[in-house]
Amino acid sequence: MGLSEDASKLLVSGWRKGTQSSYNSCWRHWDRWCCERDLDPFQAPVESIANFIAYLFKSGYEYSTLNLYRSAISAFHKNVSSEKIGKHQLIKQVMAGVFNERAPLPRYTKTWDVDIVLKFISSMGSNKNLSLKELTLKLTMLLALTSASRSSDIQKLDMNYMNVRTNEIIFTMVKLTKTRKTGSQPYQITFSSFPENDNLNVVQCILDYIDKTVSLRPNECNQLIISFIKPHKPVKSCTIAHWLKRMLESAGIDTDIFKPHSTRGASTSKANKFGVSIKQIMNIANWRSRGTFEKFYHKPLETEIEAGSFQSTVLKL
Repeated sequence: MGLSEDASKLLVSGWRKGTQSSYNSCWRHWDRWCCERDLDPFQAPVESIANFIAYLFKSGYEYSTLNLYRSAISAFHKNVSSEKIGKHQLIKQVMAGVFNERAPLPRYTKTWDVDIVLKFISSMGSNKNLSLKELTLKLTMLLALTSASRSSDIQKLDMNYMNVRTNEIIFTMVKLTKTRKTGSQPYQITFSSFPENDNLNVVQCILDYIDKTVSLRPNECNQLIISFIKPHKPVKSCTIAHWLKRMLESAGIDTDIFKPHSTRGASTSKANKFGVSIKQIMNIANWRSRGTFEKFYHKPLETEIEAGSFQSTVLKL
């Protein structure tokens, strides 16, 4: 494209690390396929791209995965008539065929009972009697349930942008998240006190966790969640997801079926079932579309309790 090295680096930095990793994996697969057919992956005929998608489809790839391949190829492939190759009419029509033949489906048709996990957390006892490992795992699960946040969002909670008030703690999310796009304003995640059960009080758990880790933190470490293993470095989102899985397993939830991300659907489904409005749930979970919640996260529950605020409803046993 005639860009300088510095401009090229900025161009690549425009994609987040997760996107870069996914694109690299897809591109390597596309590159190998092209090499076997003596094709230039940067300017292959559009028909070849359609054939590659058909090859992947026949191999069992799902629509969302094929869409990722299309994006990766389009990101690096030479434009056709000043248009991204991924938007070419032939490619769009092939992807429409993929959708019709193998439409994406929600991972779950039902969700697990949040109360099972809450009862397990409550049975762990008071924070002061827990080891650092136990307190860390407890906190990550309470953060996930009471904010309907992804593991990547929890990983980005920063004490430099934490505001402690009488009955709540507010984190301002200044780093980019899946729902905070480049150029958009920071948003806030609020954790409210839950006096009905001290063992489920996420605000007190945050404060007790900070007290327990203050002398263990590496210099200038402001990330809220750190490793409970020396040298107690800031953890990655995959580690937090692993901890959520361990908590689900300990509580008796089948993790062969339900993945760590299911905490998001479980907490919001319980809140909605028990009277919390869709609007409030969308604000809490940072969803722009009501359809996202209803299609992918809203799952059936079987019990009834009175409605309240999102966090009090999720935590109420």
